[in-house]
Amino acid sequence: MTQTDEQTDEAGTGVTPSRTDSAEGNPRGPIPTGADPSSADVSTSGPNRPATNPGDDDDRDTATERYDVVVIGAGPGGYSTALRAAELGLSVALVDEGATLGGTCLNRGCIPSKAIITATHAIGTIRRAAEMGIDATLNGIDFGRLRSYRLQVVDTMTKGLAGLLAHRGVTVFRGRAGVVADAGSAPEPAPDGRPKTDPVPERKVRIERAAGADAVERFVRAGVPEPLGDAIDLWTGAVVLAPGSAPRPLPGSPFGGALI
Repeated sequence: MTQTDEQTDEAGTGVTPSRTDSAEGNPRGPIPTGADPSSADVSTSGPNRPATNPGDDDDRDTATERYDVVVIGAGPGGYSTALRAAELGLSVALVDEGATLGGTCLNRGCIPSKAIITATHAIGTIRRAAEMGIDATLNGIDFGRLRSYRLQVVDTMTKGLAGLLAHRGVTVFRGRAGVVADAGSAPEPAPDGRPKTDPVPERKVRIERAAGADAVERFVRAGVPEPLGDAIDLWTGAVVLAPGSAPRPLPGSPFGGALI
């Protein structure tokens, strides 16, 4: 987390890179699916934001947007990819079903654990203080305040990540996502073996509301959700899968509470 933030801050300090549609060079932002490049208007969706437009005949009630890159999963792998793609001038959507960004690492794994480890280091330092001529005693541990410290560290880092993504122009969606269709076939190589200059095949990513949520939410600004309904389709030429992982029990040996 720390290394990623340092790299992105060094490269991205100042003005957020402007977006340009890769196919038409449109400085106003990405062109909605099926729109005429010469008449596309994305001003209603904010600077460098794709506009919504009607979906296919089979999904008339589902709004659609288009992005150069859609990243599924907002853990360290996902948000690092989204930040780098935005730095290179691409329009990026980052999708995660969690209430906060950062995945297991920031919310439940690495960062909370390191907050507790920092506290234990302080205890060890006090106990060894006499070796350095320092008269200090440990009177006790307030576990309630220790828990509050851990939660504060997590809250600070997740909010900081959300602010950085918004500053880079990454649009965040809260919901469950999956790749459901291809809009075209992959380009075939030319007779001389060189790849043709055909457009990159489009893929549709369907986002549905997360468990416990009232609707799919879009975040253009950090901490400001925009409800979008039960589902939305994102069209893109590149999908990055970064959903993380989960432990898998051995056949015939299910997990038993605290014992694995």
